[in-house]
This record gives sequence, C-alpha cells and structure tokens, in this order.
Amino acid sequence: GLLLIAPTSVAWLTGNYERARARLEEALSLVRPRGKWMLATILYNVCQVAIQQGQLGQAEDAGREGVACSHETGDYRALTWCLGGLACAAAARRQLHRAARMWGAAEGISESIGAPLPPFLRSFAGPYLLGVRDTVGNEQFAAAWTEGRQMTPDAVVAYVLRDEA
Repeated sequence: GLLLIAPTSVAWLTGNYERARARLEEALSLVRPRGKWMLATILYNVCQVAIQQGQLGQAEDAGREGVACSHETGDYRALTWCLGGLACAAAARRQLHRAARMWGAAEGISESIGAPLPPFLRSFAGPYLLGVRDTVGNEQFAAAWTEGRQMTPDAVVAYVLRDEA
C-alpha cells in the first residue's frame, strides 16, 4: 500500500484525479484484508479526491468509514483528517453548520493530542470553510465551530455516523 502513495500524490498534484482514485482503490484492496493499520489515512485521501471529482456521496462514505476505523484503532490523528475531509464534503453540500461543527471538532481533537492539522488539509479546506463563513456569517460560524470543538471524540464519531439530511 505504501508504494502506491507516491504515484498517487503525483497523479493528484497534476490534477489526474481518476488515476489518483484508481491508485487509492488499489491501495485499499491491498490494505483492507491486512487489518486497519493505515486504512483511515487512505480513506481520507479517497474522500478528498472524491470531493474534487464532485462525487460527494462517495467522499462521505469514505470519510465516515475512515472516522469509524480511526476511532476503533484509537488513531486520533487520522480521525482529525477524516473529520476535515467530511467538513469539506458538508460545505460542498451546503450543510454549513455541520461543516463548521466538524471542522471545530477536528481542530479541537488535533489540539488535544498535540498534532496540529497538517498544512495540506488546511489549504484544501480553506476555500470551503471561507465559503461557509461568508454564507452564515462570522457569529454563526464561530458558534457551530465552538460546538464542534467542545465535543468529545466519542460524541463526534456518533454525530458523524448519524445520518443527517
């Protein structure tokens, strides 16, 4: 699975999302049967590429599976990445308060484990979050973000896995 990450990154950075997605699916097929190690990280990448392809349902499926997997293994770093990806998918679906809440949760958990959200996730999420803030206003964005920030990992996982129209 690890050997597929570098070519995936090259395909992704050059805008070849179909090739990146194919590589990620290949990585999933190799990693899944061997257990949960690295699975959530690959699922986060699937989520992000699917968002860029406009396939929000597939992005959400990957993000939710990544959240469940990372919670089960106690990998809170991967949990924050998957939450960040799901926040972007929610923003793209115009689920604005949900997006702000999930981003707040990702930042709160990342701070609590001493692992700041990585620059690549922040730069990807930036335009989505600015769009949310511009639409709902600073006050509502801050309120939803604070709600998310105050959620425990268990509460965040339950929130994410619960269907919300």
